[in-house]
Amino acid sequence: MKRNSDNRPENDLPETSDRLPKIRKVEAGGDAALVLSSHRAPMQWGDFEHIIVLGDSYSSDEEQNWVWFLRKRIPSDSRPTIRNFAKGGDTVEDDLTLQLERLFTRLPTAESIAGNGEVLVVIWLGINDWGRTDADELEPIVEQIFEAMHDLYTKWKARSFLLIDVPPMHRSPGGIGVILFMNPVTESFLAQGKAMGIDDERYTTWNSELLRQAKEFATDASKASVSVVSSYTIIADVLDDPESYGLSDCIEEEDSDHEDEDEDEELEDSDDDSEKPMWADNIHLSTAGHRVLADRLWTTFRK
Repeated sequence: MKRNSDNRPENDLPETSDRLPKIRKVEAGGDAALVLSSHRAPMQWGDFEHIIVLGDSYSSDEEQNWVWFLRKRIPSDSRPTIRNFAKGGDTVEDDLTLQLERLFTRLPTAESIAGNGEVLVVIWLGINDWGRTDADELEPIVEQIFEAMHDLYTKWKARSFLLIDVPPMHRSPGGIGVILFMNPVTESFLAQGKAMGIDDERYTTWNSELLRQAKEFATDASKASVSVVSSYTIIADVLDDPESYGLSDCIEEEDSDHEDEDEDEELEDSDDDSEKPMWADNIHLSTAGHRVLADRLWTTFRK
């Protein structure tokens, strides 16, 4: 079922400016991304032998999510090693420092990774921060991301960063005020549960602040390549027309079978034309939703 978009910004990642020569805009498949560097070409997934992931439940390896699917998209002869430090429920404010400590303990520097190949650090955090914080208190929390990036750049010798902004959670089942479940037998929708009610000011503030501080960091860190991609844009586009992605804007039944029990079968074209629920619960993407997200991230930065 199709839901019209709300008053989201026309472009979450603004147009480049002559006053900001370091910024280059990348668009692929309708996705907006910015590369905040002047001395490197836009990143490509196949360029990296190692990917470090810092994040929350959207990226945690406890589930088959976009990280898993994205790795499967990369050709096997250039598939990177992924070290995932993301954990469900984690926040920038309370947990990013702990994730860094685990990284620094396991791998003292980027140069210590076997093979000394190119290393990409992906940071996708913030959903749990703005969910509990007023908009006017978000700036110092976002700043903690760039304090962590400073440590990664100066101490750990990271040189390539990918930041992902927060998605439009006001359009999730928990945000719109109705939680829909699909009955797998009748393929009808059942309303159930209590929605949390999410306003849009906090995450639009977060995304604007993330981009502003990313520009500052890229200017100061002259040897770094910093890219910003908008999960807000990607997920909002999917929600505008979920059927075109083989999805329904509803929550999967708790006892429904996961479609991904066999890794190889998951990546093959399916003869099942039925639309799959986009949401696992009121705020988390389903496995099918993560697969679509991975596809969009793949096309944004593929060779």
